[in-house]
Amino acid sequence: MKLVILDANSLGGQLDLSVFENFGELMVYGFTSPEEVAMRIQDAEVIITNKVTLGEHNLSEAKELKLICITGTGTNNVDKVYTLSRGIIVSNVVNYSTENVVQHTFALLLYLLEHLPFYDEYVTSGGYVEDKTYGHFKQSYHELNGKIWGIIGLGNIGKRVAQVAEAFGCKVQYYSTSGKNVD
Repeated sequence: MKLVILDANSLGGQLDLSVFENFGELMVYGFTSPEEVAMRIQDAEVIITNKVTLGEHNLSEAKELKLICITGTGTNNVDKVYTLSRGIIVSNVVNYSTENVVQHTFALLLYLLEHLPFYDEYVTSGGYVEDKTYGHFKQSYHELNGKIWGIIGLGNIGKRVAQVAEAFGCKVQYYSTSGKNVD
């Protein structure tokens, strides 16, 4: 079996990819341009990728292809109608980043909501200790409690964001892009 990793650089430099050699011949490419895809996958039975776009235009010559493994949660870089028509399985890594994405979502929110860039500069420049009231009231404070939190798409990540937003006292409203989540 021939396995091809098209964009190993997107996985980080600390991964030992040699474990894949247990399954067959392994070809590892750090980066693959759109022009290189068809040539690199023509004999592959398995493609492992993160972000490389795969569709009929570059998959049509991969006659032995059976499986595409996406090393993330999103599969929008793969033409699933075409792969289905060829019987090619497309698999992704469900749930691997849910907690990290939720944490980052709230880190960004709090960074903006609490005016952290302003206060960081205010403290590090000495403004706080020079202020006779040891405070600053030029920036207003906001609470999440009672705010409406909108979510588009209620997959695993959206559901977890909703849980954390509710823990902050937000009223959560969402739009289901698939129509599957109606509860």
